[in-house]
Amino acid sequence: MNLIYGVFYSLIFFSAGVVYCAFPEDSTLFTGNYSENYTMRWGFQELCDYSFDPRTDPYAWPTSRYGVTFNPAKVCGGELIFVRDLDAFFKTIYKQITHPFVMITAGEARDKVQQRHMAYLNDDKIIAWFSVHASSSTHPKFYSIPLGIFQDQKYYHQRKSLSHHFALLRRSPKAKLLYMNFGDLKGRKPERASVQKLFKTAKYCYTVKKRLSFLDYMAEMANFKFTLSPPGYAPDCYRTWEALLVGSIPIIKASHLDSLFKGLPVLIINDWSDITEEFLECSYKKLSRKTYSIELLHLEYWAQKIKNVRDSFMATQERKKS
Repeated sequence: MNLIYGVFYSLIFFSAGVVYCAFPEDSTLFTGNYSENYTMRWGFQELCDYSFDPRTDPYAWPTSRYGVTFNPAKVCGGELIFVRDLDAFFKTIYKQITHPFVMITAGEARDKVQQRHMAYLNDDKIIAWFSVHASSSTHPKFYSIPLGIFQDQKYYHQRKSLSHHFALLRRSPKAKLLYMNFGDLKGRKPERASVQKLFKTAKYCYTVKKRLSFLDYMAEMANFKFTLSPPGYAPDCYRTWEALLVGSIPIIKASHLDSLFKGLPVLIINDWSDITEEFLECSYKKLSRKTYSIELLHLEYWAQKIKNVRDSFMATQERKKS
């Protein structure tokens, strides 16, 4: 594998002078260069100047077991703030910030955006808001970002080696048709239950019978052309992005998040009952005729989008002063 060295200009405003590496992608579905920074919550958090995360529950993957906050008086214009627990943020520290900032939210279902939160975007103090789990409401200052892979922090620390491991899995033969691996132990995810019922007896669908480790699950999924990815507690799903990272095409139901998957090999359906063996074989032929940019699965692409929006705002402010 040839190593391509280059300065990652997208992140100069976050961490000047850092040298990043890009590696040529040679899988069937993807083209371009992949990096060692696949998208996940911790990557987006690392981009930010400040973090607000009052959560201490270990099952919420807290930044610290004691909670994390910052001094709002220190926030300068154009800086990035990572936020978890939106209600707590808007009720407290948000009111004390005096300079315009970019807000980023990422994490699990507890971090999904509610319609009531969107009204804050009318405040000039928020330059833009980049978030997972978008509300169905829209706003010109709101931008959806990927949920990325499961947010266990060890997978962020191991991203250098795992990025190359996933690249190998993307190149593995997709000999099997459809993969189903999800549960609903507490009965709180009705759509998943209905999907399981629909496909558990389908001969063309492989259903996982036991719990796998994360890496075993990724390796197994890499053998399949398609992966079923119904939502859990929130609109987006880790499995969708995990499937893409190993070259399996996720199947999702049409929603307000559809534009997030533009340019990616994702099969979007109107109803789960639309899926048949023949439909999947035909869809795979159609989707695999194209190649897709692997950059969309990596942090650098999204960091560039954030940079562009921030720089545009700051340039406008400078013009107003002159």
